[in-house]
Amino acid sequence: MLKTLSWGLPPEISDLESRPSDEILETSYSLLSDRLDTILQATGDIVTKLTASQNAKDLRAPKGVEGNGHPMMRPVIQKAVARALQTIVDQELLTFNNVLQRLAQLQWKISSPPWTAVFNVDNSKMITAKENVELLEDMVRVHLAPTSKAEIARVRKEFKEIRQKQYPISQEQLEKSIVATTG
Repeated sequence: MLKTLSWGLPPEISDLESRPSDEILETSYSLLSDRLDTILQATGDIVTKLTASQNAKDLRAPKGVEGNGHPMMRPVIQKAVARALQTIVDQELLTFNNVLQRLAQLQWKISSPPWTAVFNVDNSKMITAKENVELLEDMVRVHLAPTSKAEIARVRKEFKEIRQKQYPISQEQLEKSIVATTG
């Protein structure tokens, strides 16, 4: 996640041949730490829930009601969220703060969309096939910053083909999040 969230950092931070200066390391650490903290806050304040929980497993997949588990306790979802955020910010569709506001509006229960791209509600199992993981990233982007009605329709069709069921959020509902693109 940290590598994905490292957009906009000085190029020296990625140079494996030489150590960046202490100043660059400190600035980069501070920025990444702030980004991660704000993401965890926007994703249903997972840190507070984790602190209040008896153990992490109860938050990840509560016994008997796995569908109530927190999506950000699953690495595949963490990666998809980070990649979607990176893409949206890199393409200048929304600012980081604006996309976090939209992220906070998602349902933070693994049996809710868009997480059902990789979670099978019927058997409470994760589906980590490559096509499902890619579908999840597309679904997260369509929830946060779709650029057109056609993009939403394409991703909803993909969901139906891969998951063999209709996506539970309507085209019209997702269209409310369309962002204007420049160019």
